[in-house]
Order: sequence, then structure tokens, then C-alpha cells
Amino acid sequence: MKGRRRAGGFLTERQLEILRMRRSGMSYDDIAKSIGTTKENVMILEKRAIRNIRLAKETLESASSIAGEEIVVPKGTRLVDVPPLVVNRANSSGVKLSVNMPTLMAQLSGALRGVVSDGVLVDDVKIYLLPDGSVSIISKE
Repeated sequence: MKGRRRAGGFLTERQLEILRMRRSGMSYDDIAKSIGTTKENVMILEKRAIRNIRLAKETLESASSIAGEEIVVPKGTRLVDVPPLVVNRANSSGVKLSVNMPTLMAQLSGALRGVVSDGVLVDDVKIYLLPDGSVSIISKE
């Protein structure tokens, strides 16, 4: 069942689909017609998706603040300047990153897609460097 399968995280494929449609400007009625359900169901699915995103962010923030280094990257920072910030913090903290620079750049680019315009962050971003060398990225998106 498409709506119940997880899309690799806290959201179902259907929830992701609805969030993408809403972000593109579609109305609840248009989405309902497009996916063959009711306006009310679309609203419920969107509300649950937003709740799941909030819970995921709270979980990451709690776990990361206990176990990792927080790096706050201010809006206006160029995306290409973010990986060196992470590498420098890892080096100064004695943490060996679990990824190389190209992989880190790809992770950051994907995770920050919604807060980057013309290669520059349009919002503050928190990046957590975890003791195992992994990176968690939290944006306001």
C-alpha cells in the first residue's frame, strides 16, 4: 500500500507527495482530486506529516545536543563554505569524520536544498557532529 510505506524516515510516501504538492502551491481540493481522496484526508495527512517532522527534529536536537558538537551556520553563508566549517570543528574536537569531503558536500547539498538560494543559506542551520563521525543537519525547513 503506497500511503503506508515509509519513504526512508518518519514520513510515508503519501505524506511526502502531499507536502511536495502543497509546497508547489496546490490547494487541498486539487491534491484530493489528483490522488483520488477527499480534501479532509489530505488535510489529515499533511497535519500528521508536519507532526512527524516536528517530532523527528525534536528527537535529533535532543540526541545531538547530548552526544555531539553543535555547529550553527548563519544565513548568508555560502554552501561551499559549510563543509570546511564541519571539517575544522571535527579536527578541533578530535572527531574523525565518517565521510570524505565530496560525500559531505553531497549530504549537505541535499539536506539544505530548501534553505539555499543562489548557493547561499537563506536561514540559519544547525549541524551536529556526532562522536561516531556522522553529521546531522537541522534546518528550519
